[in-house]
Amino acid sequence: MCEIGYYGLNCNEVCRCNAETTANCDFISGNCTCFTGWTGELCDIKCSNGSWGVMCKNMCTCAEGISCHYMTGKCMCDPGWTGSDCIEKCPFGTFGKMCEEICPYCSGNSTCHHVTGACDCPRSLAP
Repeated sequence: MCEIGYYGLNCNEVCRCNAETTANCDFISGNCTCFTGWTGELCDIKCSNGSWGVMCKNMCTCAEGISCHYMTGKCMCDPGWTGSDCIEKCPFGTFGKMCEEICPYCSGNSTCHHVTGACDCPRSLAP
């Protein structure tokens, strides 16, 4: 076995793999084994939108226009949206990124907008 970062019969060849995104450099061939979410001969290419996982071989299943996480495949919802496919509005009383913001108090029968958090007046009360 060669020291980390080297390969070849005499272990005198330097691995060219990207050290930050490579799980292993084969000690005989110098071939790179990429971490999940990375691909390319040198493990220097991050999975592009639409793909994820080991060698970027999995395809995202998110709604159109929604990207997925390059390592997990989880849909990255726009603010105000949630669910595995990002087609559900934030639950009542929440808004924003990952629906983690708590809505302010809205007077009367108005509710909080799922994206902005602004109070939405019912049409009967709107000026």
